[in-house]
Amino acid sequence: MKSELGVILMVILFAILSIVFGVLAYSNFKTIDGNDVEADAFGARIEKEKAETRDLEGTIAEYDEKKALYGEKIAKALQLAAYYRSEAVAFRRAHEQRLDMTKSGQAFEQQVKDVASTVAKVKVKTLAQIEAEITQLRTDMEKKVAEDNAKKDKVIEEVRLEKDKFQKLSKGHVEKMNYANSQLGNTKQELKDLTTREVIHAKLRDQADGHIVYSDFDHNICSIDLGTGDGVKNGFRFEVFTMEAGNRHNTKAYIEVVKASEKQSQCVVVRRPVTLPTDPFSSYIGTEPEEKYNPLSKSGKKDYSAEPMIGGITVMTGQTINNPINDGDLIQNPFYDPGHTRTFYIAGSKEIVGGRQKSAIRYNRQEIKDTAERYGAKVSAVIDTNVNYVIQQKIFSHNPPDDPEFEKAIDLGIPVIYEWELFRFLSNE
Repeated sequence: MKSELGVILMVILFAILSIVFGVLAYSNFKTIDGNDVEADAFGARIEKEKAETRDLEGTIAEYDEKKALYGEKIAKALQLAAYYRSEAVAFRRAHEQRLDMTKSGQAFEQQVKDVASTVAKVKVKTLAQIEAEITQLRTDMEKKVAEDNAKKDKVIEEVRLEKDKFQKLSKGHVEKMNYANSQLGNTKQELKDLTTREVIHAKLRDQADGHIVYSDFDHNICSIDLGTGDGVKNGFRFEVFTMEAGNRHNTKAYIEVVKASEKQSQCVVVRRPVTLPTDPFSSYIGTEPEEKYNPLSKSGKKDYSAEPMIGGITVMTGQTINNPINDGDLIQNPFYDPGHTRTFYIAGSKEIVGGRQKSAIRYNRQEIKDTAERYGAKVSAVIDTNVNYVIQQKIFSHNPPDDPEFEKAIDLGIPVIYEWELFRFLSNE
């Protein structure tokens, strides 16, 4: 490429010099003889050379363009050559590094092989050692188990002998205890028979306070032989009853005083439809609609643990045509005693649950107390010798008792009247 450019430059330089010398020669010739034929020929030749010179200049221009193009190509080639030289250097370095890494890898591979060989040898040695230790441990354990089994058999035999001995002693002890318990049971029963009292049911409903002196069945009115002189007031309520054969209490109706005079009082018969409850465990029928508990136990015996009853038959309170109020019929009010003051104790838990007394069947303690005091009776807070009767509400538990005072009253033999027997006197209906 460099030799070709040198030739081109020499040609261009030669053409330029030829043109310069030709122009100088033509100028000199014109000054000598402008009409000379040779001069004309020489001029023609000069013109021709000028034309050739112009062609050469065009060629030079083309060569200049090619020179510029070749220069760019040469520059790019030089750049590419420089890049290839740098890449060659980098490749040589990378190749050298690769050779170094190959050598290192081969050395590491040899080290790995050496380590693997060492590990294999150690593994074989270790496995042999472990197997030997396991064999020794198994032998020692079997020996220990055999010794422990021998000890266990010995202990089992000792325990069996001790157990046989204990069973013999226990059997003798049980026989002695059974005999002692039998004697103790007999003694307790004898003591209980001597000390235990049954609940005494108060017969207040069978005790007449007065009697009917006049009766009008059609108008449901009557008169009694009690008045203000006997402490009777308007609003007092009495039960009208008779005692039938077999000491059977026959309730006819309930009456209420509407006009009390000194010796007699006018009354009206209390009438309303009610449903009397029945006991699911017996044929017992309640005498009052509010009577929710049977005074008898499931066995049919009298007891102070009341049994709940369910709804039964519907009747109309008051006298009936088959059981009318007659002159001479008896009247009673359990709270009222003409000429005397009765003292009651209200038995039951005083605990309030949901705003209501726990042991109340229908009426709470204060309502019963207020009614008793309205009829002239007293209510004691404890059991003592002044208490005439116990009014029993529900008793839920006797061990420990809901009301220890109630147990004390039973032991003292104080008669008991049930709350439900007082409903007609506690109610304002």
